[in-house]
Amino acid sequence: MGLGKAALTFTKFAHEEWELPELPTFIVMGRSNVGKSSLLNALIHPQRIFRTGSTPGVTRGLVGAEVAMGKKALFILDLPGWGYAIRPSAEIREWEDLGKKLVKKVQQPTTKVFWLLDPRRKPDEMDSLVSKWMMTFNHHFIFTKADQIIRSKRKEVEKTWANFLGEGFTDWKWMSSKTGEGLEDFAKLARSFVRDVLTANE
Repeated sequence: MGLGKAALTFTKFAHEEWELPELPTFIVMGRSNVGKSSLLNALIHPQRIFRTGSTPGVTRGLVGAEVAMGKKALFILDLPGWGYAIRPSAEIREWEDLGKKLVKKVQQPTTKVFWLLDPRRKPDEMDSLVSKWMMTFNHHFIFTKADQIIRSKRKEVEKTWANFLGEGFTDWKWMSSKTGEGLEDFAKLARSFVRDVLTANE
């Protein structure tokens, strides 16, 4: 499956200074314990440079990694999950700050933002906050843990999120790091995206 050889570029807390490299970039975000790190590790298998754990909130800062794809490269930015804070108001302030920084730093159209959704949960206040700035980016949705939702129930899940996010809810996929569902399609998307960005810059 591996997209290529991955190397850790930086780990930072959201309030620290950080820069995005001038490379095609995937930004991955989602609720704590949604499976971001597991999905990213599956894409760079057999490497495992993104931290995972059974306790929510393992990724508490920003994790940047560069994936070499032949003569090309893809940068991946793994954002901290939300939903683990003891004080929701503090978490909201942190994400508002992070969102403002991303808006200033993200270079479009060389960046895609992927919002990973846990199909077992309903959207809430934090999802509403994040959607306000996330929708300004070139964005995609991924339902993780597809192996835990039978196919006959998936339309119901999609409808719940479509009603919550409105017209901004487009281009979603179902994936599972456990069974591998959807991973090859995601890998193909990454390869074509890197190729298209580099071709446009030639």
